This record gives sequence, C-alpha cells and structure tokens, in this order.
Amino acid sequence: MATIEHAIEIAVPPDVAARDLRTFAYRTTIGQYRIVDRDVEWSAADSCQTESLVAFESLGSERTRLTMRVGYEPDGTPGCEPAVEARANDGLADFKRFTEERYRIATGDAQADVA
Repeated sequence: MATIEHAIEIAVPPDVAARDLRTFAYRTTIGQYRIVDRDVEWSAADSCQTESLVAFESLGSERTRLTMRVGYEPDGTPGCEPAVEARANDGLADFKRFTEERYRIATGDAQADVA
C-alpha cells in the first residue's frame, strides 16, 4: 500500500479539532470512520481504495498540528496518486476553514484573524 502524508496547523485547540473532524468527516465522506483516542481514522471505497489516519498534536493552548496519513491501493487506474493527493490537500484546506470558523463563532471572536 502506498502512503501520502500531509500536515497543517490550525488555530483551534486539539480537542476542538478532534471533535470538529468527526463532524466534518461525517458530513463530507462516504465510508466508515472510528475514533482512536484523539486520532480519527476512516476508509473509503473508491477507485483507489483509501484508508486514512488523522493525528492531532498540540502546539499551544489554541494551535494544533493535524497530520493526515492516507494509504491507498491503486486499482491500476492512471492518475490515482494525483487524485488521492489532491483530495487530501483539498480536504485539509476545507477542514481548516470549517473548524477555524466554528471556533471563532463559538468563542465570540468573529473578527479574529486566523493564520
């Protein structure tokens, strides 16, 4: 199985990121996911048969490094790796916007500038 790994930093505490990722994954993925401590893993059946693991690392009181490891088994379809790579990048960017916006609203800091 081939693996792609990406990491992003988000401006929310790790427990908030973990909670929001479960909500985000439920809303945006087709497949099964389960919680392992604060990590979230899921699998999806598509042309590349992917399995993902997301881990959360605290970078301080309100910052988290989220690392996504995507394992995939290409079915021989050309372009499988670029498709998995793009989906991982897009998913992380979408999740960053999703969780930071929810956190700003929840903390009453709708004007905060999020890095």
